[in-house]
Amino acid sequence: MQPMPVPMEKKAWVKALRIVVRLVNSALSQRNRKVR
Repeated sequence: MQPMPVPMEKKAWVKALRIVVRLVNSALSQRNRKVR
């Protein structure tokens, strides 16, 4: 992790965060479907 803030790195972080959120949401929805 570099201390210097780079816009491209920030964009990459945002993309990674969005992907993680999508994966978590899909996993939660699958779990809910399995439970119900």
